[in-house]
Amino acid sequence: MIVETIAVVQHRLGLDAVRAFVRDVLPLIEVTHVDQATHKAALTALLAANRRHLSLVDCASFHAMREAGLQQAFAFDSHFDEMGFTLDAPGEELPPGMRPPMATGRSSGNHTAGRMPPFTSQRNP
Repeated sequence: MIVETIAVVQHRLGLDAVRAFVRDVLPLIEVTHVDQATHKAALTALLAANRRHLSLVDCASFHAMREAGLQQAFAFDSHFDEMGFTLDAPGEELPPGMRPPMATGRSSGNHTAGRMPPFTSQRNP
């Protein structure tokens, strides 16, 4: 989600980096805004998962990605890997000060134990 990306960039690099991201990167990507149904599904999943370090932003991303049929995530967060998405992010090659807390690489591949149940679509076919 763009909101989380901008928050991390601002916190770690400052507003000049946010301006560069908005100017240089944002025009190259498709942004999907969270609607009421996605928000409700994400909130339900967050509460059902009962996991302190899983965020509402992540749950909304999982739902939006499934709705769009996306399997690949540019993310540093291991929750995407746990939820069955393919991670496509630099992770380990970032300098230590820039490395997000969850950027520890990919997990072992066994995602069935303790896995959060997948979202169900809120749309009518």
